[in-house]
Amino acid sequence: MATIFKTFSSTDIASTRTLLHEAIPITGSIISGTYQRGEGGTEENIKNYSHGMFQSVFDYPFLSSSANQIFDITVGYSSAISSSAYVQNTKKVNLYNQMAQMLNGYDHTGSIKKFQTSGGVDQDAMVFINFSRLLTKDEVKKESYIMTFASGGDWDSSAKFTNLITLQDLSGNSNYRVDSPVGEYGFLLSQSAGSNSNNFASGDNHVEIGRVYYQAGIVALTASMGMPSGSQVNDTDGGSPGSFSVNPKEMINNTLTGSTIQVFSNAVRNKINKISFNNTTELNSTVYFC
Repeated sequence: MATIFKTFSSTDIASTRTLLHEAIPITGSIISGTYQRGEGGTEENIKNYSHGMFQSVFDYPFLSSSANQIFDITVGYSSAISSSAYVQNTKKVNLYNQMAQMLNGYDHTGSIKKFQTSGGVDQDAMVFINFSRLLTKDEVKKESYIMTFASGGDWDSSAKFTNLITLQDLSGNSNYRVDSPVGEYGFLLSQSAGSNSNNFASGDNHVEIGRVYYQAGIVALTASMGMPSGSQVNDTDGGSPGSFSVNPKEMINNTLTGSTIQVFSNAVRNKINKISFNNTTELNSTVYFC
């Protein structure tokens, strides 16, 4: 039994904080196209649910014991777009309000804050990508999130990736915001890529397309970005071949309001070329010098 005791002074105690980063690459072939289509025309690593409110993406067929969930994907819009004639209208409005309540909180009147650009422009229709904690760990590293997205071509053709939209949280280290209940977030900005120099008008580069919530591991994208304009989506692959909008600010019509969440999620997945980011694991330790 100890008979001598020492009182620790401030110089005898050292606390350290270490941030470990891991690169996370997610190729579009995993998100859509790698695994043969199972019953209902959906890939075997894509899990749909009877409630029809979101879709889960796995790195292997989801029935495999080796499968790891990568992210969930869904879509919602505000009451400004709502109509009882729209497909799954109540669920889409509820999803928008749920995500806005969780990610944005309430304003001074007690109303749920809408998603907005940094300039205060409302974003009434949003696509939500909720990454698993297995990938994001403690948080997504600022200025590391990059996503390339098809802006044209057919849904199920390699030609769709000829012209790409690149999204990145530029200035995430210096221009992030802290007014979210779930922590810090940065704005995702667009930058054109690919062979088509007219993919964006000159004034459209660095348009705010959405937000990345670093600690929550959630990406919220405006639903009009790169989606087809004014055409009904009917099949499980996310739409028939045809022309697509090349203006990320153009609002979509029947695609958003006339399709189920599952079909819309299929459409979004088929247009993702790749996603990459660095996660962060925070290690805190204390050393006592005796």
